[in-house]
Amino acid sequence: MIYHDVLMAKQKRKPKPPKPPMETRASNDDVVYQATEISRAAYIMPVMERRLTALAMAKLRIDGSDDLTVQMTTGEVARALGTDGGWGYLEIRAAFDKLVQQVLRIQSETSRDWVKHAWFQTARYKEDTDTITLTFNPALKPYLVEFLQTYNAFSIADLTKLRSQYSWRLFELVMTYSGFAGKDGNRRGEWYHPEISIAMLRYLLQVSEDAYPRWGNFRQEVIEKPIQEIKNAGLGVEITPEYIRKGRRIGWVKFHCRQLTTTAKQPKKKQEPTVEIERDLDRKIRENPNLWEAAQKDAANQTQLFEPTDTPTSYAIKLFEKYLESPPPKTRNDSRRSQS
Repeated sequence: MIYHDVLMAKQKRKPKPPKPPMETRASNDDVVYQATEISRAAYIMPVMERRLTALAMAKLRIDGSDDLTVQMTTGEVARALGTDGGWGYLEIRAAFDKLVQQVLRIQSETSRDWVKHAWFQTARYKEDTDTITLTFNPALKPYLVEFLQTYNAFSIADLTKLRSQYSWRLFELVMTYSGFAGKDGNRRGEWYHPEISIAMLRYLLQVSEDAYPRWGNFRQEVIEKPIQEIKNAGLGVEITPEYIRKGRRIGWVKFHCRQLTTTAKQPKKKQEPTVEIERDLDRKIRENPNLWEAAQKDAANQTQLFEPTDTPTSYAIKLFEKYLESPPPKTRNDSRRSQS
């Protein structure tokens, strides 16, 4: 699906969301409308947290009220995001627990200062009905439902194709300029993201100086690999970076974009675990909390070993199953005590 930057400056009205309710499975008709200010904000989120947030934004229905609350069951979320199955449910629950910690910084139009906001005011999970209730931060209402200038429309189905947090952020950024395709000297179907300093790109993507301190690693992990993933995902856009030197060092980057008329062939989706496997895994985690905690910590420190389809939770599950057979030395004593 090709995405379009929709100009609303002349109309001065709120864009109307799709009238039909969202289906429980992701399709190209399920759309999240996102203000340009959010796309160009400074933030980074783990993939599953970002998917949950986008889905909540898509389901948000405001008719002149101050209610920024959405409600979904875990099953609905799993099906809408294409993660139906045992591991998908665990990932959703793990991501839900961290949503209230997520923040973004939006640049003020008047002072040009960067203002820090929490995404959500509250997040509640009701176990007996398996229901998630999310209330967005009221300060974000102008960017969630009161669009006056520009916004982008993103397909939930296409959002699920991106596995890297940097891929999604780069995609968001370049698409905010897609309205210039074929205009202002650009060829038909082509546009570009203006030159941006590497320091500013680090800030927008919240990449600290300690992460990828060498330029070569930063370019590979934060720019080149995400761009390749966007291309492979078949999102209808090809991005080519142009690196610009500042003295003897690369100081700026410009992203040239081109709409594609064909999409890449999608890899066959891995079969998800059954609900029975999920329940068995839940039982094992409850019986071996120390091993599960060790697996989560080790997964967070071994991201370099992830396969392309791995997430922190799915990799932690792999380690957990391995530790059940042979616990790591530091948890063996604790595991034996928990079993006694």
